[in-house]
Amino acid sequence: MINIATRFNDCWYDLSYNEIMELIENNLSSSFVYIKYIYNEMGSPECWFKDISNQLQNDWRTIKREVLLEWEGVEQ
Repeated sequence: MINIATRFNDCWYDLSYNEIMELIENNLSSSFVYIKYIYNEMGSPECWFKDISNQLQNDWRTIKREVLLEWEGVEQ
């Protein structure tokens, strides 16, 4: 589903609602929009990452998926 979704990017902030809807509607494969921001892009500090990693028992497969948003089989 993620691979065929319309990809969001920062240029969308400059578009009108109708232009955004046109972009989404032009994707005949999916009506979903894929938006990806990781913790540091949202302003969370490195200490937050270390804390959440500890809470996830340093399980890197889970950390990659849930925190770093790196999903197996998904084109980055």
